[in-house]
Amino acid sequence: MLPKDISKEHKQRLETVINYILKNLNNDISLEVLAEKANYSPFHLQKLFKQAMGESPKQYIIRMRLETAAHYLIVYGQKSITEVAYECGFSSPAVFARAFKSYFGISAEKMRQVQHQQQVIIRKESFHLKGLIDSKKIVYAEGGSKKTLKVEIKKIVEMRGIFINAPLQDETMIQQSFKDILRFADAHDMLTSDTRMLGLIYPHQDRYGTCISISKEQAIPKNTETITISRGKYAVFKVRGGVRDTFRALQIFHDQWLPDSGYKIAELFGFEVFMSNPALVVYSRLVKEVYIPLEPV
Repeated sequence: MLPKDISKEHKQRLETVINYILKNLNNDISLEVLAEKANYSPFHLQKLFKQAMGESPKQYIIRMRLETAAHYLIVYGQKSITEVAYECGFSSPAVFARAFKSYFGISAEKMRQVQHQQQVIIRKESFHLKGLIDSKKIVYAEGGSKKTLKVEIKKIVEMRGIFINAPLQDETMIQQSFKDILRFADAHDMLTSDTRMLGLIYPHQDRYGTCISISKEQAIPKNTETITISRGKYAVFKVRGGVRDTFRALQIFHDQWLPDSGYKIAELFGFEVFMSNPALVVYSRLVKEVYIPLEPV
């Protein structure tokens, strides 16, 4: 995500642009619209975005569409490739097919056909997953033994929250981001005895959302990013360790528990609930409950 040395003003405006892109991948996204969101000229936004992100807005949009499409193909087997192409914002299946093969080195059809371990290897080479997922064995190894997840099904009520983004692979920045959002919420009298601190997991994107829950009646300051976590059934399992451990647990969940569960994943993101305050404890030392939204097969 955004580098540490960027000014607070630029960071806030670019975060607005990035969040708009990620919420509208299936729509036509012009540079002019993004510039309006950031209150910059198109030229200035293009220059600043490339300096901060290492790629142009157009390149970033295409990359996020392709990463999302790959996740759709793996998680949503019932969707046709044409559906995936249009839902991820591509103008036609032909355009999608060319872009997908150019980016991943394999066709969308082939991605669906290969075994999941090979899918992991292919996606590991993508821009943001390097170093996060294990392409050898999708197991927890403790003393050489294989360990499966203990998964529970829980029902939750709808939750509303505010969030800010942190770089997916920077655990120091994740902790700082929790400090920042707590400071912001406290300044706007948003903290209550029912406030919960959540981590938003987007396996298909290069970001981590640091989030606090708020009441339905809470007024939201301007330019604050919000999220609604749907009510329903969630698979819940505990993870101890860093981001890599969380990703490994997600792999175990997908490969070992999900196939025979009678459920499929309902949405492309999950969230974490912490046993300790993530603003005070570095991410890799936290124990987390991971919640994955489910629906019947």
